[in-house]
Order: sequence, then C-alpha cells, then structure tokens
Amino acid sequence: MTRRRNFLDYRLREVLPVLGICVLVINVVGYFGGFLLVDFSRRYNKAQFQQQPDQVGQARYLQTPSAAVPRLPNGSPRPSGVTTLTPTPSRAPGFSTATPRSTPRPLGGPVALSKSVVQHFDPCVATGGRAPNDGRWYNFTVSRFRFYAYTALVDDRDSILSDPVLRIIGLGSKVDDESSSMDVRLYCRYHYADNRQSVYVAMNRTVTKIGQGWALNNEWVREYIFTCPLPAIKTTPQAVTIVEAPGSAVVSCMPVEVPRRAAAGKKDDFAVCVQVAFDRLDPYRLTEWLELQWLLGVRRVGVYSMSLDRDSLQVLAHYVQDGYVDLRRSDYIEHGPDQHLIHGSPVINDCLYRHMHLFNYVVVVDFDEVVVPRRGCKSLRELVDVLRHNYSSLEYPPVNYIFYNNYYFLDLAPDTAISPYLTMMRYRKKAPVSPFGYSVKSIVNTQACLAMHNHFCWTLTPAYVRNSYPHVVDHSIAVNHHYKKCHLSETECAQLIGNSTQDDVLLQFKDVLQKRVDDRIFAIKGHNI
Repeated sequence: MTRRRNFLDYRLREVLPVLGICVLVINVVGYFGGFLLVDFSRRYNKAQFQQQPDQVGQARYLQTPSAAVPRLPNGSPRPSGVTTLTPTPSRAPGFSTATPRSTPRPLGGPVALSKSVVQHFDPCVATGGRAPNDGRWYNFTVSRFRFYAYTALVDDRDSILSDPVLRIIGLGSKVDDESSSMDVRLYCRYHYADNRQSVYVAMNRTVTKIGQGWALNNEWVREYIFTCPLPAIKTTPQAVTIVEAPGSAVVSCMPVEVPRRAAAGKKDDFAVCVQVAFDRLDPYRLTEWLELQWLLGVRRVGVYSMSLDRDSLQVLAHYVQDGYVDLRRSDYIEHGPDQHLIHGSPVINDCLYRHMHLFNYVVVVDFDEVVVPRRGCKSLRELVDVLRHNYSSLEYPPVNYIFYNNYYFLDLAPDTAISPYLTMMRYRKKAPVSPFGYSVKSIVNTQACLAMHNHFCWTLTPAYVRNSYPHVVDHSIAVNHHYKKCHLSETECAQLIGNSTQDDVLLQFKDVLQKRVDDRIFAIKGHNI
C-alpha cells in the first residue's frame, strides 16, 4: 500500500505542472478566442464571396422539392415559370478583382468635412442636403447598440399606406431574426431650418433586413433600414440625430433628403442600381456596358464609389455630365478594412429610394451583367410589357421579375472579327443556363419595393404584400448575361465550357453599339476603337 501511495504521489508531482500549463493555455485561448473567431469568420466569408461568389447560397435556393406543386397565395396553382425564392448573400460587383484600398478617393471636389465618419460631437451641418461626393457615414452608436447610418430619405409613396416616414439606411447590431425587433429604444431627433425646438419621435423597434451581415470592428453587424415616423408638421425636417433618449448630449446630425419627383407624365421607365464599386473597372468594358444598357432602355445608372481608380472615375464623370450616371460615394467606416461587401446593400437601397419617383422600375445587376430580352423583344420596355401580359390573369400580378443567370465565360474563344474593345460582342458563346435561384438578378417596381437586395426585393410595401413572391422569368423570354472567367472548380468549368453553344442575340445591337462606344471612347480617351 505504501509503495502504491508513493507511486501515486510521484505521478501527481509529474502531472500537476503539466495541468498548470494546460490551464494557462486554455485561459489565453479563451481571452483571445472571440477575436480569433470573428476574424476567421470575416476571412472565411470574404474568401467565399471573392473566390466563388456565385456558389454561395445555392443550396438554400434548391431546397424546394421538385415534386411539390407551387401555389399562389390564394391557393391556386402557380403558372409555369413562377417560383418563390429565399434570400442569398450579396457578392462583389463584376470585373474588379483587387483588394480595396483603405484611403477613399475624391470624386472631383472637396467634402464639407474630411472625416469619413461623423462622430457624436461633430458639428451639426446639414444645410443644402447631402452632396454626391459626400460619402461619410454617421456614428450614432449607443451603449447597447452599434449604429452607423448612411443616408436618411423621406418615403412618401402612396404604397406604404401611411403618412410619410423617414427611412434611415445603415448598419446595426444584429437583432433577433424571428422578431426583427431591436431590444433598445431609440429616438429620431428632428432639426428644422427655422430654428424651432427639436422634435423627438420614437423609432420603430422593428427593423427591415437588407443584407446578411458582416464583421465590423470585432462585432457582427447587419444591413438594415430603420424607420421613424415624421412629425405632424407641414415643414420637412432638415436633419436628424439618432439618440437613446430625449435630451441626449449627441450634437451631430445627418441631412434629411426628400427624393426628387418627375414632372407629371415625365417619369422614365428604367434605372440601374449597382453594388458599391471599388478598385478598378476596365474603362472600355464599363463604356460598352453603359452604352448597351442605354440601348435597352435604361436612362439612369446609380454608381457608388469606394476607392475607384482614376480611369474608372474618368469614364463615369463623362456620363455624369449627360445626367446618365448618378455618381456618389460610400466611404470606409473607421477600423474596418475590406468593406466592399457590407456597403453593397445600403447603396443599392439608397439608389432605389432616390429614384422611386423618377423611374417606374429599377434593374439591379452588376457591372459584368446585363438583362437581355429574347423572343423578338429589343428593349426592357417591350420585355416588361410581355411579362405583364403573361401574368395579367393573376389576381395579384408580379412586381418583382427574376432572371436566370447565364454565363458567357471569357475563357472561350472570342469572335476576332469584332473590335477587342467590345467584350460582350466578341464573347457570344454561352454555358448552359444556371440552376434555378443561382446568382439571379431582377427588375422591380419602384413603388412596390421596401427593402432591396443584390438579387431581388426582400420586402414589399404594404400595398403590394399580396404580390410578395418573386417571379422567375422563363429563360426563353429573357436571361441575365454574365461575363467573366470561369471561377468554379476545374471539373465544373470543363463541363460548362464543353457544353457551351453559340448565341448571337446581341448582334442586333452590334453596329449601333460599336458607333456609340467609339464616339464615347474618342471623347474620353482621344482614340477610336
């Protein structure tokens, strides 16, 4: 017994130091584990969306059993091609591959205040609204809720079935997914130009999701639209501050903007809204893309720069002079690198709200994509007319048209008889149409959408809630052309490229497109194509 006790004592003396080291290691890992986990999550998500962006979320789209008979909200069978989707994460816009820089670049003029984020105690400067080259975010973070606001726009559409409200587009601490309700009470403090006393109005606790969320400053935040009722005062407030309680010491404010309205009978049909653009957009491809959109019937393109290079801005500035491009900026938020993904949905929604009274529809695509009509349609107007006719028998016709993705891989042999400056004209071999729900893009009624995502409208306005399912358009009627090098696995790329077929649908635009691009390139770059 004594020998056994001595043996155990000896073993304990050997083991105890090892246990002590293990406890120390566990404590160190526990201390830094949270930061490491957030950093890993951010890097993992970044890799997913940069390396294989179109694969993310595919499984979620394909969960609907093929044997199930789709039904409309009234219980009747859904017509062929009408399907319901669920949201997927956004991705970086097309043909921009480098990591975004950390220093924002000006768009041709000084910003009123040079800091990229307006803090609590910065002065309240809101006269004259917000300039297009002012991309600052506003930090209204309170003790229990991180809050960065990008823009505040008045929503007075008849389709909201209420008095006008203020939509604040921004980022906030992640709220409960089921209730979509903040666990804090926030207030909108309205400032008026006539120096009247500020008015405090409680913000709606329910928030509207517009994105999947990302890590920012070691905390998970999500893209939301926050809503505040407007006071029963005829005068529109000039600025707003978000506070935790009336009488808060917060000094800063952000301008309240009232979206422009078209004159009676002068509303245009289509505007394009694109995710935030960064680093470099090939100036020749960008010019071709803009000109093809114009030929299809688009009359405004909303572009938001986050460190675009000089060549890209030179092209965009040229189109700003014509009023065709609305060029704005979205600056980096403090201490949060690689932010192009988290800015995507906020700028799309800013674009939607700015153009909701000027255009009937918004087309949401990336810079390497274009929705192309088929079956004899030569414009988006003709396409929408066909779709409206096709769905006219439905009690609640669609307001959100979804288009299949179709790759035109740049790995395939181009048509060398066409100018190398016309990428879409040269690359006319298409892969098989992508599966249902995979990297879809959309056209949405501006009066019907409350919360827009990169793929389709997530939330409709109250007047259109019965039209709340998106409709996937048959790919024989129209499809989203997607031009890029194959980014999938080697096996998948070989299979898709091997099954590619010739598609000359765009040749109907060849001569007029080449002339328009040639004129623009000569005006911008001083040479012909």
